[in-house]
Amino acid sequence: MAQFKCPQCSTLINAEPGQEARCLNCGFRAMVPAAGTPSTPSAPAPTPMAAPPPPGTGAPPPPPDPRAQGPVMPLAKSTAAWGFLLSMVGLGTFFLAPVGIPFIFGLGGVALGIVAFAKNRADRRGLIASVLGAVALVAALAFLLAY
Repeated sequence: MAQFKCPQCSTLINAEPGQEARCLNCGFRAMVPAAGTPSTPSAPAPTPMAAPPPPGTGAPPPPPDPRAQGPVMPLAKSTAAWGFLLSMVGLGTFFLAPVGIPFIFGLGGVALGIVAFAKNRADRRGLIASVLGAVALVAALAFLLAY
């Protein structure tokens, strides 16, 4: 088995002489010349390499993409759920506006919703909790003004 260097992306390719070599990175294909057979000029043959380069001499790997970090943190989901729950309680207790209870729950729902939305902007639960908390605040204020 001989090692060759891909002419397009410089990846090491292991291939038997006389068989087709295929690069796994870029998909380049070429026939590896058999021992003692000259290569054809129509298709560039991979150039043989004496030894693989020592580890750590290549370019450093690119930094990981912060947007592709996998699943959402459970804390952001629970924060959004608590914000939604507080907003619903604030909306349900709007008739207690003279005491101030829906304002406390509504503000808590808005704050937790904003925190959850800031942690994960792709997940809209925090935004929904914030809007629902704001609706609870407006409903309590309207009831207080009408009272």
